[in-house]
Amino acid sequence: MKKMKLLSLQLKQLSKNKSLTLWKSFWTKNGMTFFIFKFEKISWICTMQILYQNIPKMSLTKKIFCIIGIVILGVWIGISSISFFFYFQTQPHFWNILHFSEKNFKIFDPHQTFDLFSPYSYEVFVDKEHPSKVETFKDIRRLNSVFLYGDGNIFSLREEAATKFELMARAFSHAFKFQAKFSINSAYRNTAFQRKLYAILPHQQVAKPWTSEHELGLAVDLGVNGKGIETEGGKYFKRMQENAYKYGFHNSYQKWIEIDGQMKETRHWRYVGVDLAMYLHKMDMTFSEYFHSQESKNSHN
Repeated sequence: MKKMKLLSLQLKQLSKNKSLTLWKSFWTKNGMTFFIFKFEKISWICTMQILYQNIPKMSLTKKIFCIIGIVILGVWIGISSISFFFYFQTQPHFWNILHFSEKNFKIFDPHQTFDLFSPYSYEVFVDKEHPSKVETFKDIRRLNSVFLYGDGNIFSLREEAATKFELMARAFSHAFKFQAKFSINSAYRNTAFQRKLYAILPHQQVAKPWTSEHELGLAVDLGVNGKGIETEGGKYFKRMQENAYKYGFHNSYQKWIEIDGQMKETRHWRYVGVDLAMYLHKMDMTFSEYFHSQESKNSHN
């Protein structure tokens, strides 16, 4: 009896604990919430303790209803737990898609400098006059996101670029109430594959080997839901213009051949790192424009 009284006191103390509140929501591929758990104030064991104290005072009818209620509650908890387990197994990035903020905490520094020449730098610049010096990268990995349309996860980027892209894909889909997802036409291409493309496609449609940003493992050609990124009145492209820099991505070719050396491409987005992407966004410059301005400064020094 003394042990039962001690247990009763411990359970009463536990029932006063308000720290058991827990909300978790789970996303389906359609972006709909299909489970909500709430455990508040009284745990399962506290509920059993209260019932243990009050069952002797109940009528037979109430006891029957109480037992039925306990069985239903137990079944619900069991089904919920099993569903949670299987859903979690199918969504490896599940916890990363909850509770995110798109606020930019970086401080803009107009005088900062960037590593535009090191072959493994995320900020390295390439074009016909400045070819890449690396044929493959060891940190290439496949994308892994539930916020990509179709077979988007078959494409690859370098590790840091892939992680930032997945975050950007999540935020993009969230902004359109999960009715829009990035579709990818092209991402990383090694130099051997770039040579094959250059041999079979018109040269105005594909860059010469060693000169493509795709070979760096940092560029993606984007659409939305299998269509062009400028569909739906341009709202998708506008969203990218206003927010992509927060994830380190920049639209490389937006000021035509005279400035960028290539035709305008709204689909082509290159990872340059958050600092450089913010700089280009704030200064309203393309990467090519910035690079050649720095090159010009260095030639005069």
